[in-house]
Amino acid sequence: MKHKLLFTLAFALALAGPGRVQAEESASDHNLLSVTASHEAHHRHHVGLFFGGITRFEDAHEESGAALGLEYEYRFASRWGIGGLIEGVVVGEGHDLSLVVPVSWHPWRELKLSAGPGAEFNGHEHEFLGRVAAGYDFKIGRFTLAPEVAGDFTRKSQSIVYGLTLGCGF
Repeated sequence: MKHKLLFTLAFALALAGPGRVQAEESASDHNLLSVTASHEAHHRHHVGLFFGGITRFEDAHEESGAALGLEYEYRFASRWGIGGLIEGVVVGEGHDLSLVVPVSWHPWRELKLSAGPGAEFNGHEHEFLGRVAAGYDFKIGRFTLAPEVAGDFTRKSQSIVYGLTLGCGF
């Protein structure tokens, strides 16, 4: 039930944005490198290194650990991007690897909301993973420092991933 509710919410947010974004983009020159309404330039490509923690909830049991990831986003429109991320997680004695393909929406200033499907690998087992996330990019020239939080959902568990991403736009 929780899974369906979160995915429905993410889908509704994604559908709510395109009409407004499309109208705003048609009024602009479609150049992502130009100055936006907030007077800041956006880069088409962005890579980042994530450092953080994870808290996993499984069968009324809670475990915490560390997470390290690499992410990439391609901005195909001023407020929309698609990317990929790979994240290694150590929780308890287990080691997991997550691969996700998020779609990102940038509704206001440097706020980023994203959601996407993926897979979680644990040894020889793997299962479908859904992720919803939010972050805010603090820009320092072409570099960014972004606190982020994400919710990961599989059949067996739910996890909260939190931390900082050090990034670079180009």
